[in-house]
Amino acid sequence: MKKIVYHYCSLETFMSIVTNKKIWLSHSRNTNDKTECLFALKHIIVVLENYSQNTKHDKLLDSIIECTKTIVDFPYIFCCSKEKDLLSQWNKYGDDGKGIAIGFDITCIPHIDILGNGNFKNNLVIDEINYNMKGFDEIIIKSIKTIPLLRKKGLNDNTIINKILEFYKMLSVFIKDKAFKEEKEVRFVFKACYMFLLKSLNEDYDIDCSEHPQIKFRTSNNNIISYFEQSFKENAIKEIVLGPKCNVDLNQLTLFLSEYLPEVRKQNKIIKSNIPYV
Repeated sequence: MKKIVYHYCSLETFMSIVTNKKIWLSHSRNTNDKTECLFALKHIIVVLENYSQNTKHDKLLDSIIECTKTIVDFPYIFCCSKEKDLLSQWNKYGDDGKGIAIGFDITCIPHIDILGNGNFKNNLVIDEINYNMKGFDEIIIKSIKTIPLLRKKGLNDNTIINKILEFYKMLSVFIKDKAFKEEKEVRFVFKACYMFLLKSLNEDYDIDCSEHPQIKFRTSNNNIISYFEQSFKENAIKEIVLGPKCNVDLNQLTLFLSEYLPEVRKQNKIIKSNIPYV
């Protein structure tokens, strides 16, 4: 996967991210894709049902299928692209070209990938979106074939179901319809503790969530959206790209970068879009 990925945003959002050194991971069902997460889950169910019909299987699979159909809690995401100067991204997310794309170096942000490789001490998952479903079915079947192994480790059936469902929820945010392929998306994903969310809704839940990050809320398009904050170190931002219609005063931008991103300023990693967009 590409080392540097780009988050397209408005000038105001850019300043907030850089000033606070925090990104906001918002609920994944609040994107511009109405089939977000559901697209992958529907396919997972089809694969599991076909497998159960054509193969001698553990009866626990039937419970997993039914539980997958009722999933409602999905991860929180922060979206980037492998492309630094993409017109569709400027249109949708970069304030119609008046914004900025922030170049994040993912090697400077502790994380694991979708298969669990990387920094295990961090609860952030970073990986690219799969648009062609290649290898997807095999991953789903492998998850079911782990049931005997998990039992050997002493896990009961309820725990096994929960672990497999958690994997499906995470997998669901990394699969999208091929219609979105042009975006070349890379996602930062945080899986909120569902029990923590339940406790937020119902004080009767007696759960220790003292180390769980605080849930926050914002408004967008006349809707309320929950999100979590994720801090990052200054060296995680390597460059910025000015949108094709960005008219920010370069002297003021230079002063701002000197204060909050001195290395970007020092190395002059300020790029202007090459798109002739009016």
